[in-house]
This record gives sequence, structure tokens and C-alpha cells, in this order.
Amino acid sequence: MENPDEVPGLSNERVKELLARPYQLELLEKAKRNNIIVYLGTGSGKTFIAIMLIKHMRGEFGQMKGGRVRGGKKAIFLVSSVALVDQQCREIRNCTGLEVGSYCGADGVDDWTIDKWREEFSKHQVLVFVHEVFRALLSHKYMRFPDIALIILDECHHAVKNHPYAMIMQYYQDSKEAGEEVPKVLGLTACVVVETCDVHKFRQKKLTLETKMDAKVQTTEDLLDILRYVTAPKESFVYFDSTFNNEGIKMIMESFDAALEELSRVREEEALQLKTMKSIHQHALAKKDLDKDFKRLKNEVLTTWQGLVDSIGIYSLMSKANDLLKEIRSERIKENNMYYNQNVRNEMFKITEKCLGDICKMLQKLLQQSRDLSKLDRIHRFTNEKFKMLLDIIRKERSQDDQDPFKNMSAIVFVERKSTAVNLCSALSDIVDQDPDFHGLRIDYVHSVDTGFDIKNFRPTGQGIAERRRLQEVLSLFRSQHLHLIVSTSVVEEGLDVRSCNLVIKYDFPMTFRSYIQSKGRARKRPSKYIMMSSNKMSGTYNQKHSSFKTVEQISLAECHTIPDAQPDLEEEDELETFTADPSNPEVSGTVTGSQAISLVYQYIDKIPVDRFTRLIPVWVKQQVDGSAQDQLLRGLGLSSDSGIKYLCYMPHKTPFCLPVEGPVRPNKKAAKQACALEVVRQLYDLGELTQRLKVKKRVIEMEDSDDEDDYDERGRKVGTRRKRNFFHHCLPSPLSAEPRNVAFLYQVRMQLENLIEDARYAPYFPQEDSVSLGFLLADPMPDIEQLRLYGPSGSLLVSVSYSKKVDISPALMKRIKDFHLYAFTEVLKIGQVEHKEPSFLLVPLENGDINLDLCRDRKDETISCDSVVYPKYKPGENYFIEEFVPSFNPTCVMFQTKQTYIDYYRDKHNIQIKDPSQPLLRISSADKKLYMYKPGGEAMKDKNSEDLSKRTLLVPELMNVAKIQRGLWKQIQVIPFCIERTSSLLHSTQLSEQLTGILNPISHKISLEESWCSNITQKDRKHIEWLLKFDPGVPLVNVPLLEALTLRSCDDVVNMERLEVLGDVFLKYRASMLLYNTALADETQNKTNANEGELTTLRSKIVGNKNLRGLAVDLNLHEGPINAVKIETHTTYLPPGFTAPIEERLKRLDGEFHGLIEDPGKRKTLSVGS
Repeated sequence: MENPDEVPGLSNERVKELLARPYQLELLEKAKRNNIIVYLGTGSGKTFIAIMLIKHMRGEFGQMKGGRVRGGKKAIFLVSSVALVDQQCREIRNCTGLEVGSYCGADGVDDWTIDKWREEFSKHQVLVFVHEVFRALLSHKYMRFPDIALIILDECHHAVKNHPYAMIMQYYQDSKEAGEEVPKVLGLTACVVVETCDVHKFRQKKLTLETKMDAKVQTTEDLLDILRYVTAPKESFVYFDSTFNNEGIKMIMESFDAALEELSRVREEEALQLKTMKSIHQHALAKKDLDKDFKRLKNEVLTTWQGLVDSIGIYSLMSKANDLLKEIRSERIKENNMYYNQNVRNEMFKITEKCLGDICKMLQKLLQQSRDLSKLDRIHRFTNEKFKMLLDIIRKERSQDDQDPFKNMSAIVFVERKSTAVNLCSALSDIVDQDPDFHGLRIDYVHSVDTGFDIKNFRPTGQGIAERRRLQEVLSLFRSQHLHLIVSTSVVEEGLDVRSCNLVIKYDFPMTFRSYIQSKGRARKRPSKYIMMSSNKMSGTYNQKHSSFKTVEQISLAECHTIPDAQPDLEEEDELETFTADPSNPEVSGTVTGSQAISLVYQYIDKIPVDRFTRLIPVWVKQQVDGSAQDQLLRGLGLSSDSGIKYLCYMPHKTPFCLPVEGPVRPNKKAAKQACALEVVRQLYDLGELTQRLKVKKRVIEMEDSDDEDDYDERGRKVGTRRKRNFFHHCLPSPLSAEPRNVAFLYQVRMQLENLIEDARYAPYFPQEDSVSLGFLLADPMPDIEQLRLYGPSGSLLVSVSYSKKVDISPALMKRIKDFHLYAFTEVLKIGQVEHKEPSFLLVPLENGDINLDLCRDRKDETISCDSVVYPKYKPGENYFIEEFVPSFNPTCVMFQTKQTYIDYYRDKHNIQIKDPSQPLLRISSADKKLYMYKPGGEAMKDKNSEDLSKRTLLVPELMNVAKIQRGLWKQIQVIPFCIERTSSLLHSTQLSEQLTGILNPISHKISLEESWCSNITQKDRKHIEWLLKFDPGVPLVNVPLLEALTLRSCDDVVNMERLEVLGDVFLKYRASMLLYNTALADETQNKTNANEGELTTLRSKIVGNKNLRGLAVDLNLHEGPINAVKIETHTTYLPPGFTAPIEERLKRLDGEFHGLIEDPGKRKTLSVGS
């Protein structure tokens, strides 16, 4: 970059870094003229050459106007790992000022539509992709090469075989051969080959890469110039002793080996047993499950932890072995849906558990032996020589600065496995905490992020995004030197910019030339070191391999700076077979290769909706095709032949394939399987299962929408949701809902105290011994009600409602009856804020079976007796029953609470003068107590304080007024709400039974709670239920628990509908499923194997879903009374017969206005938390 000052957003510190070096300018000029592959060592600024080329061509990328790109083509920058996406995007944006977008699988791009992609393209001039994402774009024709001006492939040495780079360049070649305009190509690499080779092989691989990339390998002509800028780290070996001197460690390693051997034996025996399964899909699923569990226990548990002992020592096990053992045990007993023998699975897990259990015991023994050692000494004792050698290397980098002794160190420790990275970092952290030599050392770890493109198991993007964010955070801290050391897998090897790094330690020796070159290239700061660690046992092998790496490095430099005398022959590569949806319309027709076809088959199956018990997989069956002797000869010569290998693909039952799909014969397994997958894709496309762009079609369930316009209010709120609730008026059943006329029907409510509770605090009341009772006055007759069991303050009650006689009602008598009805509910039961406006039956007082309204009269002048209900003159509103007169207490006695006499208290507190100081006081009980009478409990019991009258509240008789009705009638009125509700429910259920069956119950038929509420269903009763479920209107509902079915759990009744709801739900779903399968899906497809249970479930939900059931309930008028949904609390939730509550209308109005208050910012502030 000739003048970096022109680039916005650059700091002064980076100006020197962004000055173009001579060799970069040289290669830029070559890139302007031709397609080239820039071959330079790591740290030489290859990416900067690409950025300069992007800036040179920026006029071709359109102009930004209003946040949108107007005209032009795109620049594409491809990277080989997720870790590089954000780095390259940031560098291009900072250095060019262009709009840059970045995309990887973790962004959830797998399911983006073409419209979503077009939206992204319209906002950016440069697009940075992980290679697999861009390959998918080309495959589905979401992007085409004529729309691209420049394509840059970072680490382009990967463009071989079936790598996404190779497939992308194959699309490029196809586009070029079709006469389409293709973009300029720029490749970047630090190693032309990825493995050791001789000169001839190097030339062959170089030519193959150039042909694939349609570009020539180019490097600088002046090697001395590049050496001025590129760091050559000092390379060295360090050796350690890998033998296990500790007998305990040897035993641990032997335990791992024995468990691995036993695990393999069990797996092989079960694999042989699975071959006897008749179903090919069941066999495949069972084999997959078996291999999955085996590989998990072998690779993720035993081999991984054995490797950690080999890499770090048994210290890595000590803090985690017990947790791992608990996790394995938990996983073994966890519910699973495995297709192979559960006993075999348990055996494999138990083998692993036993191994870990034995190891835990050994570790415990070793810890016991070292209990006197400090934690630091234990770390040194239980880590191996390899780890101690790493500590020695780090210790040597320590400076004399006490504030930051490692400020001059910026190191990367490369390891092979993620588990090693995590546990090595953990062990180093413990050293930092315990060893003063390492205080101040700041460390962390990084490893690769999955891209989301797994063929068989698609990774949740949320986890991938979190891992990607963590990777970027750690690398950012390392670049800014807040971290001194990171432990990393190969994720940091390729392309990541860590310029401050001056020490690279290969904890695990580099096994490929690519790994050697890339890891060494991370040491960029001068002076730097590249240290390779090797065991004494492997020193000879690794030294020889290192020598071969150096040889290939020399060959690369020599061959890329000279033109060979003769071009070598190209390496033979298998020709990529492809399938294009519609070759006549290539611009919008997707194209897939064989490997992509396999992935697409799994994607298609993965998107088929199934329940949690169903698993679908394709089964690939290999067949050997021998052919004739001539075919064998031709095949041996590498010529076309009918002999070879072919595959059959058995698609699962949810797909439109009844027969296996047969692929063509190919010379090897890989080509044969890919060719078979292409045939499956072709047939899926022909069957309409794939779009023209070869994306899996989304299944759309077409059905009539039963949503009515009435289901929504004027603001679009759906009825029945939290935003728009429905309110229904709770009605009484007939004849309770009609007001009695001139001639009325009198029903007497009889109560009998059945079981007297023991140790009751207050005197019991026996209603069967009282001459007074209550009655219902009805306009029309109703069936008698028997055996209602309620629970009063004295014990359990049996209540019945039976017909007494017809009575004539005069207008004057009617007025007095209504006054009593009003008094009973408002004064006795204290139900407030209600108005008596609606018609209903009326409650009347009876004496010896006849109406006697004189039972409710003004009694203020009457003498107080034990049958009286009294209330204080000085504090009206509180009513009391008189339990007894207490002659031993009079007004001159001292009150327990105030330490005053009653005379003094009432004089001082209420300004009342007691006239008769000798009158006996009253022991009382509350007449206003609210009991819930559907369940026992809540009765007042005797205790030591209740017997001590000196501590009880006693009342003065002359200060009391007498209520209009006496004790017996008052107590019966307290029972009445529960009697009315139970009677109402029984009548509702009886009328519902008549409505469902068409069979009317005669008035003479008595309704018993035991008949209508039956939890234990006999065999005979089950027959009735079976008939009912057939919807036979000729079967009476005898012993069917209708009342139980109409009672919700919120009522807090003795039983509820929960158990019946489960049974009913199961039955409805079963019947609806059978009906739909045999009707709605009958003509869905000729091959019913792909009848979709997901569609079936959705259709069934329309029938048995809450919305439809609610509609049916409304049709049956269940919303107007039969359903018991609210617990009876007479002071809050109970609305007496014939009464209305104005507050309910206000609540309904406020509920309708509430959403508007929330949406209005000004009014929202007025709402309290409780709103």
C-alpha cells in the first residue's frame, strides 16, 4: 500500500506495518496481470497482497448508496477455518474502507433462503466465507461466477481431492468451459504440498494445484529481500524420558489397555449377533447405535484419558476421574432409544465403569501415600517428564522483572487433541498458583470451532457461536499481550495473525509437512524459537522426519524460483461426477457432486418430521460386480469396464421409495457410493422432494383454516390467548335458575351430623335434632338429591334435598322470603358488593317442615340464651355463638390481655359503664368463621389454652345485641353454599347426560352423589364407558363419573378430572388418528410409506386440540355452568343464586383496556407492579 495514510481508521502504530514491501508490490503487479498463487512463507504478508489487490479493483465492486451496493460485482475471500473468518473480515474492512460481510456455519446460514442471501449481498462489497458455506452457495446457484470480480483462496494448498476448495474450483472450471465470464483468481499458500515428497512428485503436485486453481505459482525473485521481513525462528529439539517409572502409573495404563480390549470383544460379539436381524434398517440403526456407544466409550473416555496420562501424567486424572465415573454411571441408567441389545450396552458401560472405578481406587491410594506432600510437590510427583520438560522451557523465558516476569514471552504450545489443550492448560494454571517461579504467568487455551456442516448430525448454532466468540476473545487477549501463553490445537496454525509470538513449542511432534511449516510460521517476532518435543524412544524417527521436512522446504524454494526443463505429467484424479437439476436452465438449477449428494441425502432425511421414538437413516449396501474375464482385464488396465463395485441405497419408510435405489458400477467404493447418492438425489428431484436449486423442500400442510373472524377482536387479538381472554356468565341449571311463582315447589334441606369429631373445642351441633331447617323454593320440580357428604365444624354431614310439597305464595309472603334470602347471604355469610337482581330459586326457613319466616325477626329485646347469636353493641359486624355462661367470671374480674377489670376496660376503651357487675360472662365462638366444607379439616380443636378461661376472650351480656336468627339456623345457612353448588353440579351433569344420550330421567329418579361420582369403576361400569365412547345415544350414563369429569383441579375438591382427562385424551387421539389415517391421508400418495405422521399429528390437533374442544364445550353449554373451575370461598369467589357482582363487569372492562395501557408509553407509567 503506497500511502496508508489515505486509509481511514488506521492508528499510527500500524502505519509502518502497512507500508508495502518490495516483494509484495512485485507480486501485486503479477496478480494484476494474471491469476497467480502467491507462495510465501508464513508471516510474509500474503494477506496484505490480497488486500492491495482488492483495493486496486475496488471500482469493480459497486458504490454504496443509502446502505446498499449499487451495481458492480463481488470480491470473495475464502478461508479454511472459522477462526480466520473474523480476522480476515476485520483486516479487509480496516484497510480498504469497503463494506465487508463474514459468514460461517455457526451463523446458522444452512437454512437461509435466496432472499436472505440477496439481502446480505446487497449490503456488502466484499464477502468472507468459510469454504464450505461458499461451496453450498454455488451448488444451489445462490451465487454464480459471472457475479464475482475476484476470488481469493487462503491456504489454497487444500484444493485437492474432495476438499471444498477443489469442488469450488471445479465449478469455476465448468463455468469457464460453458463460456461464462469468470473472476480473477488469487491463491495464497505457505506450502505448495502438504506432505513430504521428492522433486518429481513436488513438480507433479505443483502442476496439479496450478491446473486446479487455473493459476501459476509465483513468489518473489529476490530471496534476500524477503529475509529482511520474514522471521526464521531458531529450531531445536528437546528430549524427555517417556518410560513409566512409577508402578502405580503402569497399573493404570494396563487397566486402560485391558478395558479397551474387553470393550472391543463385546462390541465384535454384538456386531455378529446383529447380522441375524431381518430388517435391514433395524440392523443399520442397531449397528449405528452400537458403534456410537463403543466409539464414545473408547475414544472420548478410555483412549482420551489414557492419552492424557501419556501426555501430562496421572495428575490430569486426579481431579476429574470421580466426576467422569459419575457421568458414565448417570449416562448408563439414562432412558434411551437404542436399537441394539440393552444388556450389551450396560455391559460396555460397566466395563468402562469398572476400569474407572479401579483407577479411582489406585489414585486414592497414591494420594493417601502422598498426603504429607504439598500441592506443588504432588503436581511434580504425578506429572510426567514431558510436562516437566515444558515447565523447564517456560522457566527459561522468565525475566528478572518482578512486576511482570514473563512480559517478554509470547508463546504458543501446540497439541494434537482438544482434551490435551484443556487439561494441559488446567495443569499449568495449578503450577502458576503454587510455584513462585511461575507467578504472573497468564495462560489460556483455544481449539477449533465446528462449522455446523456435519453430514449426519447438524450442530446447534448457539453452541458454535459461543465457541467462536470465546476463540476470538482469547486470541484478542493474546495479540494484545494480556496473555503470555496459549495452549492450542492446529486451529492457530493456518493463517491466524499472532505477530507478537516469539516462542512456538510443538508439545506433540508435527506429523505432516504442512503442520511443520504452518506451526513454525506462527513464531513471527524477532528473535523467535521453534522447539519440538520428542521422547528419547522416538528421537531417531522424528529427527529423520524433520530432515525430510527441511528437504521439502528447500525443494519448494528452489522449484518455485526456477522453471523446470520439462513439465511432469499431471497426477491422475478421479473425475468429479455431478448432477444438475435442469441442465437447460443452469442459471437457477442446482448442481451437486457425489460427496455433496451424500450430504444432501442425510439432510433430506433429517428434515422429515418424526416423533421422538422414530429414527430414520439410509442404508448403503455394497455389492461386488465381477463381470466377464474381459471386464476384469480392462479393469486391471484402468480402462472402462462393467466390473467393479456398486451400491444399493435403502431409503427409510418415510420416503417415497419402496425399492432400493441402485447406483452404477464404479471402480472403487468411494466413487460407487457417491454415484449411488447422485442417483438418489436425481430421483428425489424427479419426485418433487427437492427444489430446482436442490434444496430440501419444506413440507407444507394444506388444510382448511377453521379460524373464524369472530375469533379475533378489533385489534387482532385472538380469543382464548393471554392477550384476549373470554369471560362467561356462570348460570344455574333449571329449575334453580327460575324464580318461584304463585304456586311453588318446596324442597327441604335435611342435614345429619354423621361422624362427630373428637376433642372439638366447641359444643357440637346436631341438625337432625333441631326442629328448624332450610328449604329451596322452586318454580318447577327437580329430582331429589341424596347423600351429599360435607364437612362442618362439628364433623361430617350427610345432606339431602327432597321434595316436600306445593305452597301458595302471596306477594306479601314473596317479599318476606326475598328479604330472608338477602339476609342469609349478605348478613349471615357476609357476602358483600353484590346485588339481588336476577331470577333464581329462593332460600326459606322451615320449622317442622313448614315455612316460618318469623324465625327471622328482630330479637334486640329478647333475653340472651345459649341458642342466641350475638354481636357487640359497641362494635357491630362481628357475630358470635354463645358456648356457655360462665358464673365464675363477671365484669369485676381482671382481663388477661389488659390487666384491667372488664368494668375499667369498657369505661376507658369504649366509654361504656357496665350496670350489672355480677352478671356471668359469656364464652363465645366466632359465628363468622369460613370453612371449606368439601374436605375435612379446619375445625377448632381443644388445647391447654382453650381450657383456661382466664386467657380466653369473654363477653359481657348486657353489651350484646341478639341477631335476627338463632344458632341452629345460622349454622345451617353456613353449609348452604356448598349444598347449593353440589346440587347445581349434579343437576348440570344429569342434564348433560340427557343431552348426550337422549334419555330423560324422570323427576321421580333420585340423584345420588355416589352414582355420579365413582372413582372405582367396575367391570360392568367399564362396559357402559365403552358404549359411551362409541357415541351410542341409546346407552344411559349410569355410574359414569360425569361430575368428576366436570371438576377442575383448581376447585380443590376431593377428586378432579386429571386422571379422566388423561384417559380421554388418549382415547380421542387414538380414535382421531385412526380416522385420519384411513380417510384424510387415503389419497395422499400412491406409496403410503411416506405418509407423514407430522401432518397426521397436525390434522389430529385440529380435532382434539383445545380450540376445537372449546368450541364443542360451548355448543354443549358447558361454559355456562356445568364446569366447576373455582374453589368456593364464600367471602371472595362465591356468588349467591340470584345475585350479581358489579365489580365483575368492571374487571372485564379493565381486562379489555389493559393491553392498550401497556402499548401507550404515557399510560404504562401509571401501572403498578401488581398490574
